[in-house]
Amino acid sequence: MPTRRGEPKKAAECLRTALRDYNLKFGTILNDPDLASLRASPEFKELQEEARLGGEDIGYSFRRDLKLISEVQAPFRGVRRFFYVAFSAAAGISLLFTVPRLFRAIKGGDGAPDIWETVGNAGINIGGIIVLVALFFWDNKKEEEQLAQISRNETLSRLPLRLSTNRIVELVQLRDTVRPVILAGKKESVSSALQKAERFRTELLRRGVLLVPVIWGEGRTPQVEKKGFGVSKKAATALPSIGVDQGSTRI
Repeated sequence: MPTRRGEPKKAAECLRTALRDYNLKFGTILNDPDLASLRASPEFKELQEEARLGGEDIGYSFRRDLKLISEVQAPFRGVRRFFYVAFSAAAGISLLFTVPRLFRAIKGGDGAPDIWETVGNAGINIGGIIVLVALFFWDNKKEEEQLAQISRNETLSRLPLRLSTNRIVELVQLRDTVRPVILAGKKESVSSALQKAERFRTELLRRGVLLVPVIWGEGRTPQVEKKGFGVSKKAATALPSIGVDQGSTRI
């Protein structure tokens, strides 16, 4: 039975309230199998983007989790920011003392500092502040891009995958067990890639590589009876493999 119109929107609003008022972890939403079909909806993508940015309306728990992962991947970002701020402050303080000297140099007279030296010092301080502030904002932009990538990876890791044993698993369940390699494209190109990989079968098995063929435009959409947003275990066996009818191929 297809999902009723407006149901994902109502569910997203309920989850938004739970995230804001009851400190629900966004990871719980990502891991809940009953919300699998909701996670494929545009409403969930909007909810995830809001959670990534954080705010009073949705809380900051998901953003904090993403930032922890980001800090592991880029451990020196905080150190760089500290030096950006520290050196910018030092250049700003130096500029405060340089500006009065510049005015005295322009006026001239006895005891006036050399104008070219003073202008050079002021230029160095101003240039340093501009460069350091630009680097600070560039680092912030890179962090946001990294957070978006981590959030996207978290979503992709929940994609269902049918193994050659006809068992349905999520990609995240294969973590620390095998290394999935997705072969995506037209049927001819994917089949050709699998045939070429056949001669490396033993080596790939030894390295724990799992080949996942994805055929564009040839997936089947089965009629699955759903309750809420979940898929029953019985119906799960009717789900198609990712891209191919026979399921993923491990070689």
